[in-house]
Amino acid sequence: AINPWDVPDPADVSLEKIAFLVSLHGVMMGDEGLTTLERAHLGAAIRTVYARAAQTGQIPRESMLRDELRERSRGEQAEGSPDVAAVLRNLAERLGEYCGEGSYAYLLDRETTVPADSPLVVFDTRRCPEIVLRSVMFALVEYVTRAIERHRDQSRTLSHQPDAPMFTGRTVMLIDEAWHLVGRRETGEFANDLARRARHLGLFLIVMSQHMSDFATEHG
Repeated sequence: AINPWDVPDPADVSLEKIAFLVSLHGVMMGDEGLTTLERAHLGAAIRTVYARAAQTGQIPRESMLRDELRERSRGEQAEGSPDVAAVLRNLAERLGEYCGEGSYAYLLDRETTVPADSPLVVFDTRRCPEIVLRSVMFALVEYVTRAIERHRDQSRTLSHQPDAPMFTGRTVMLIDEAWHLVGRRETGEFANDLARRARHLGLFLIVMSQHMSDFATEHG
């Protein structure tokens, strides 16, 4: 299992991580997506989840977000804002299958079980339901990107030594079936941002798909 909420310190979460989680939830919602209002409320709730995790020592995860949205909905209802309460309640209900004993809870509501120092990690998505495959691909790319950043940081001192091997601290990342990423705004923006940051990460980014026409999209 991989927990896409993982951060080194829940008390110090980057804007990029918050943006990733908001975008990931947009992908999870399928064609329905998220409205601007829903994205704003989701971002605020995600930040609260991290703050609460930092205070309590909990590992942030999807069920904490669902609970936070429900709590905010009750608060808005009590304050006389039924429309906002309905938006928050609707968001919480749409996350139900990704939490607790839900069908897809294993994707977002479990602690990471992959050892950080594994020399080889294979993600087998053959049995992954098509309806969540795009979300899974998105989460995997973000997970690998975090591993690349750690590799760069750990090798920074060694890479500046005159006798260091040429590719010290560098990484090759090959994304196959890239149409999953460039077909939607949320994942497409993430992929393009990764491409722009690649040289700063010491990353050689290779993107593949079956047809050139797969890249004939706004973000392709």
